[in-house]
Amino acid sequence: MNFLKEHNVFLKILSLIIAIFLWSFVLLSENPIKTQTFANQTVQEIGTEALAERGLMMVNTEQAKITLKVTGTSKDMANLTASDIVAQVDLSNIQEAGVYYIQPGISVQKTIESVSFQPRRLQITVENIITKEVPVEVTTMNTLGENQLIDNLSPSQDAINITGAESVVNTVDHALLTVNLENITKNKAQTCRVALYTKDDALVDSEFVKPEKETLDVTVGLNQVKTVPLNVTLVSSPTLNKDLVTATIAPTEVRIYGKEDALSDINSISLGTIDLSNVGADGEEHTFTIKLPDGVKLMEGEAKQARVKLTMKDGITRTLTVTDVRLSDTNTAENKNQVYLEKSSLDVEIEGKANIMANITQENLHVTVTVDSSTLEVGTHEVPCQISCDVSGVKILTENPTLGVVVMPKEEENTGS
Repeated sequence: MNFLKEHNVFLKILSLIIAIFLWSFVLLSENPIKTQTFANQTVQEIGTEALAERGLMMVNTEQAKITLKVTGTSKDMANLTASDIVAQVDLSNIQEAGVYYIQPGISVQKTIESVSFQPRRLQITVENIITKEVPVEVTTMNTLGENQLIDNLSPSQDAINITGAESVVNTVDHALLTVNLENITKNKAQTCRVALYTKDDALVDSEFVKPEKETLDVTVGLNQVKTVPLNVTLVSSPTLNKDLVTATIAPTEVRIYGKEDALSDINSISLGTIDLSNVGADGEEHTFTIKLPDGVKLMEGEAKQARVKLTMKDGITRTLTVTDVRLSDTNTAENKNQVYLEKSSLDVEIEGKANIMANITQENLHVTVTVDSSTLEVGTHEVPCQISCDVSGVKILTENPTLGVVVMPKEEENTGS
């Protein structure tokens, strides 16, 4: 009895330990410990606002993930889901750009025994935030309608600021606006998305750089295209009427472009004038520089000069009175009858090209009458004559021309008696 009294406290403690052990044994037998694995658990970044306030930005290209092993009783594990686990990495203490290895913090919203995770530390890359101005360029997609041409593409601003991580911003060379030309029929402004490109024209598709504006307007200025004929003005000379000359122009037409109001009154392009007083030959060519009105230009590839070939109409007839008529007597006898022309002129019809007919005169035509007075009786005779022309390309149309020749008896010699 003295022993129990002296060791009463000890026995009570021992009894309590045994009771707890027995109770735990019973619990573990009915609700054993279990470990559950949660792979690819997303790690949230906190403190990014603090980074931004210091002019810094995290530039990890992939969302950080870890694998967790959570240990607890079977009952607790049965009710545990991935949404009950929060993994976070705190960036608020980072003061400057660099590469950091930070251990994430883990919190579990349910009762567990323990938690472990891999990897133990996450690599975080932080860069300075910078702003840079880059030029704005414009390109197009699709095509305009027929007889339309781009005059100009004018963006609402020539340069734009971009902001982001230093390494990414430094790769950007220019901002590009793409104008859709489909269904554009008049001058208008189009809102285009701002895209960033390197100097090698590679798209910079990164969340770590942003332009100050997501869109910019581009004013599309249009020109109209028109096909118009070329013409030349012929000025008649005193002898050559312009209606007798055909002008062939090469090219016959050109394509021009300009604003709609500049083209509306243009139906042809005049090359200039040709004075037919200065034209002598059939097939003569003249070269003109194509001059356009103000506000109008030639389409690329169109001729800048035109050739004009003048073709004279053929079959033009004229009748000239020839006064150069020559009489020739082949009779060589000394004592022969007298012969002279009844009329010293002849109307001659000729034919040829217009330029020749315009310049020929009666001095170019010659009429010859040849007789043998020894074969002709005294009196008047119709004698054939020959017509010649000293200008080539002239056709004599007068058929069987004749002239009257008068034969007079020879004068008797006076003899003394």
